[in-house]
Amino acid sequence: MLSELETQYNEQDGAKIVFNISDVAKIVGVVPATIRNWENAGLIASKRNESNYRVFDFNDIEILKKIKEYSSQKNMNISMIKNLLSKDITVIFPENEKYYKEFYHAMLKSYREDGGYTLEEVSKTVGISPSYLSRIENGKAGITFEVLSKLAGFYGESTLRFFDVKDDVDRELVKRGEGKKLETGLEGVAIQSLIDGRENTFEAVRFVVNPGCGDFKAHSHKSGEEFIHVLSGVLFVMLDDSKEFIVKTGDSIHFKSARYHKWHNPGKKSTELLWIHSYI
Repeated sequence: MLSELETQYNEQDGAKIVFNISDVAKIVGVVPATIRNWENAGLIASKRNESNYRVFDFNDIEILKKIKEYSSQKNMNISMIKNLLSKDITVIFPENEKYYKEFYHAMLKSYREDGGYTLEEVSKTVGISPSYLSRIENGKAGITFEVLSKLAGFYGESTLRFFDVKDDVDRELVKRGEGKKLETGLEGVAIQSLIDGRENTFEAVRFVVNPGCGDFKAHSHKSGEEFIHVLSGVLFVMLDDSKEFIVKTGDSIHFKSARYHKWHNPGKKSTELLWIHSYI
């Protein structure tokens, strides 16, 4: 049986991550009895594990946060909350969400400790439990791209900083097509590392972006610089939510990573990019 702050996770097959009611109550900011009352009122249907204990996934947590907002902050009754939930709940974490186990878990712990943050502070901001974050940092649990992206953003870094994508032995030469494929979490965006080595101060990555796809959420990093060269196609880039650029084949754009930026392919054909991100 799991302890109150323990996350259930099948480390062998990467099964879906679920939390017990005590853990979820701490994340949402209520007591377990409140969640049981919401369940009895028909606001949420909890799942049960093999031992018949209630378990909740990331989607359930998002729903519970909504219920808390409607009930405590907006003083809505059960009927009104049910009506709103039927209209505005969206699936934040898909049922087939992938859990990655190849990432620099020790680096995540190092960033947290170097920044002087506690497990409780970081987990609360990201929306996971302290016990789950501890398991991630110690390499005992996998991680979704969504959670890794939130952690990377909290520390002001790119997710590429934390993916374990390098070979054990550095290679000076990476031949065409031999670069390791990386995860983006972005639909229609494929990327491939063009360099090897664990101690690099920059990342060199090849992007292939399908029409209408890209990163539509403005974001920034604490340090570093970005250099993008369009090998083919066209790329729309917005900086600081105000400056717009159309970068065409053969064009390049360079900016500080601390500037908010988002981008996408506005064309009708795939766009191929060389993207270099420095960490200093």
